This record gives sequence, C-alpha cells and structure tokens, in this order.
Amino acid sequence: MRSGGPAVPEVAHQTLEQLRTHAHDPLAWLLALAVILVTPLTEEVLWRGAVQQAFKSAGLPRLLAMIGASALFALVHWNAVPPEARAGALPALFLLGLLFGWLFERCGTLLAPFAAPAAFNAASLILFSTLPG
Repeated sequence: MRSGGPAVPEVAHQTLEQLRTHAHDPLAWLLALAVILVTPLTEEVLWRGAVQQAFKSAGLPRLLAMIGASALFALVHWNAVPPEARAGALPALFLLGLLFGWLFERCGTLLAPFAAPAAFNAASLILFSTLPG
C-alpha cells in the first residue's frame, strides 16, 4: 500500500515480505541476521575501515576523509533509491555516512558505526513484522 511517498525498492519489499511470511523458517532468520549484522559490518569495514582510512593515509585531514567516504557511500546507494526519492535520500545517506565516520573517529573502532545501522535494521524488521499483513 502506498501512502503518497516514494515506492520502496522492490527487492527491499520482497525481502521484508519474505521475512514476515516465513517467520518460522530458519532460512528467514538467517536472512534477518544478514540484514541486521552482515550488511552493516561489511559496509562499515569497507567505508570507514578501508575508504576513510585510505583517504587519511593519502594525507587528507580527518574531516575531508569523512566527507569523501560519505560522498562515495551515498553515491554507491544511487540505484537502491527510487528516482523520485533521491533528492532527499542521497543527502540523508551522506549525513549518515558523516555520522558513522564521526563515530569511527571518535571511538577509534568500527563497533560504534557498525552498531548504529545494525540497530536501525533490527528496529525496522521488528516494526515491519508488527504491521498488519
């Protein structure tokens, strides 16, 4: 059901629907774990652990390294965002990247920037699973 906002990408909708309709299937739990843990861990290792660090190693100051990694992070998600939502979603993704980059720099570990999207994904799955079918 559409409420006037941009459409959810089909793959995201299909994933959520599979999790809802197959909640008692162990494979659904593996998919949920991948959404909650594997995806955020992979992205943070790549964007903060590799790209942001590479920018710093190349001599960029921390802030510019965070901005560069965040810009690339947002651009890589271009196709995952419906065209009608890009004007709002891409700046939001950039700001999220900055937040995760700041968490990484502040804490000195990937744990904090990993925990933030993992918690968001977990909350999203829980909230979606409680919606009427």
